[in-house]
Amino acid sequence: MSKVENCRVSEQESGQKIISYLKRKMGRNFPDSGLMRLIRTGQVRVNKRRCKAFQRISTDDIVRIPPHQNTQKVEGPNNEPITIIFENQDFLVLEKPAGIPVHSGTRQLDTLVSRVHSKFQDTKFKPTPVHRLDKDTSGLILFAKSYSWLRRMHDIWSTPDLRKVYLAWVEGSWQDNGLKMQDKVEKKYHGVCTEEQGKTALSKVDCIVTGKDFSLLKIVIFTGRTHQIRFQLAKRGFPVVGDKKYGNGLKYGQTMLLHSYKLSWPEHDFVLLPRWKDEFNIPKKIP
Repeated sequence: MSKVENCRVSEQESGQKIISYLKRKMGRNFPDSGLMRLIRTGQVRVNKRRCKAFQRISTDDIVRIPPHQNTQKVEGPNNEPITIIFENQDFLVLEKPAGIPVHSGTRQLDTLVSRVHSKFQDTKFKPTPVHRLDKDTSGLILFAKSYSWLRRMHDIWSTPDLRKVYLAWVEGSWQDNGLKMQDKVEKKYHGVCTEEQGKTALSKVDCIVTGKDFSLLKIVIFTGRTHQIRFQLAKRGFPVVGDKKYGNGLKYGQTMLLHSYKLSWPEHDFVLLPRWKDEFNIPKKIP
């Protein structure tokens, strides 16, 4: 942008810290040090006054954004479809296909975020994912349509008010119904490993179908650690079918069979069965 821009804060954008607002306006790749310098030198102003990086903005505030070079990679519109399970003024519930990453990364042009942003390109606050799903995980994912609602969901995300349930086909014959899995885990460059000083990962497993070679499990997670389900199951000798990192990859000719099946919180309850077929089909009713 080659000239000063004065932006009026919408109701959907209200409540953000000024530095977060600037990141959305100026591009996620704009360096934090550069943003802090623009704020510190008074080039960014709120209602014609100097501001601090972590002060929060309100509806109808006028934010002065100075001329800058937007470092965000500009891409064409992503017209790939999205499947909306539910939508209201606060949030979207989408079906995420397996094989599509949520966020952009190296060599990742087609993402769920880019699809959503293309569909909602005229909105002041682009719908933002409340949580993440791994690239090869399918199922329900939640997007916030305002900052206040995003913050509200983050506040309850790891509390008993919110219930997150997954389905997974695993290798092996599972016998320990009702098992609670608790581990100390730490994220490393190559994945997740057990560390005494790591963060607690807590899940509960119920078996829906068990056979000689494979079992269908229902997993409730109480924490949200990276690769939590995949790591905890593989550690106990039951890797998720199709898991390339912790299991045997495409040995059985399947993509990873892990699915975000249920999201619920007070007054809302969403359920979505996976599209698995053949020997990995599932019962129509899940207990």
